[in-house]
Amino acid sequence: MKIFIINLERATERKNIMLPQIEKLNSKKYEFIFFKAIDAKQNQHSKFKNERQSFLSKIIRGKYLVDGEIACFASHFSLWQKCIELNEPIVILEDDVEFLPEFENGLKEICESDFEYVRLVCTFDKSFKEIKQKFYSSHLGISGAQGYYLTPAAARKFVDNAKKWYTPVDDYMDSFWVNDVPIIVHIPFLIKGDETVETTIQNRAKKPNIFFKITREFSRLCLEIRKFLYMKIHNYNF
Repeated sequence: MKIFIINLERATERKNIMLPQIEKLNSKKYEFIFFKAIDAKQNQHSKFKNERQSFLSKIIRGKYLVDGEIACFASHFSLWQKCIELNEPIVILEDDVEFLPEFENGLKEICESDFEYVRLVCTFDKSFKEIKQKFYSSHLGISGAQGYYLTPAAARKFVDNAKKWYTPVDDYMDSFWVNDVPIIVHIPFLIKGDETVETTIQNRAKKPNIFFKITREFSRLCLEIRKFLYMKIHNYNF
């Protein structure tokens, strides 16, 4: 299995932190590939200008997506396309993670399951429901895109439903009522975030003014209604 690690070409320190971890695994089952991330500082995200929806983001979230968030979305999006091109499951990691002892056994369990998308870790532990031993689902945003297993079927759904980018990529991935990809998490987690590594996303947008606070709350209500209807139609039971 191919494991892609999203890494900015200039972020050599991050790469050097990951390399010893890979060597310690000593496994020939996986092919680790450092994927050249889209770099906002090099303006590489500009080619995704048709997908970027600044005004829609302001209306829905009360703030726009900064360049780093667009570049991050573009990096994951490019790997979703790569998964479709390869026509085989892959694992996508960000370069600020630490492998936990369960990593290899957990990946084996995921590969042997019939899930099309499984998160290896999440930021928020919310409302999990066990649907299979070590596999849990959630209908709430769990945040974070540090690591996940992805099949071509899920990748196609992510790509097909990401015509307009107005939220950070992890929020989009959590929006199962938009992309039709259920949130599945392996517990125990297989990786954890490295807290010593600083984020590469800088200059996040300021708090919204009163007008966009109002549009944000109205949009939130509309999204909750859409989510509720989706869950009813698809018989989500939490």
